[in-house]
Amino acid sequence: MEDHRRRRRLLTRLAAFTVLVAAGDMALITPTLPARLDTVPLTAAQIEHRVTKGTVEVMSLQCDLTLNHGTGIAVGTDRVLTNQHVVGSPRVVDLAADVTPVARPTTIRTSAGADLGVVDVDAMPVTPLPLAPDDPEPGERVWLAGYPHDGPNSTSKGLIVEPAKVLDYVDGRPMAQPGDVLRLDTAARPGMSGGPVLDAAGRVVGMVFGVQTTTGDSLVLPVSLVRTALGAPMVAPPRC
Repeated sequence: MEDHRRRRRLLTRLAAFTVLVAAGDMALITPTLPARLDTVPLTAAQIEHRVTKGTVEVMSLQCDLTLNHGTGIAVGTDRVLTNQHVVGSPRVVDLAADVTPVARPTTIRTSAGADLGVVDVDAMPVTPLPLAPDDPEPGERVWLAGYPHDGPNSTSKGLIVEPAKVLDYVDGRPMAQPGDVLRLDTAARPGMSGGPVLDAAGRVVGMVFGVQTTTGDSLVLPVSLVRTALGAPMVAPPRC
């Protein structure tokens, strides 16, 4: 009987010790965020500086002599991304970076499926913007940037950078896009097509391509769709 009691006391102590060890292990476990969110957020001033150095104004003179205004994202010192509809059917395309001479493309290619154009140029004094590894989540705070041309006679107001929030994703096929596109609660203005949407760390999570007429919300190609389009065959735009 005494042996039985000692055995029960020993088992009770071992059980208590196991619980304490497990509790200690749990205390050492630190929840981790997804890699996409495990970054240091930039200040508004830092975001604006980064966008100023990493975007260009795009002006595309069309075959019918109309002028398309848009925004381009520098992803290299010699490569700019913009919308296909900004490039259009060009006679001449000019790229104006921050306080530098206007540059002319060496080649232009456009996506066969998405509203995306790739403009190659000789090296420009820009600081390329990195593409984010993942698309933003609904509810995430982002930054919307571009060169609006909604002043008198379509004049430019210069670069603007505005805070925005991702509302949701909608089917892009009715908008001639090959996948889901995201909506922002801030309206893009004429001339901001092709402009970047940046996450809190200053990485490109999307590209503006339009505005939803029923809501006024910005429509954005998510970075995953941009990457897919960049990896697919491209064609030269129609020329005059």
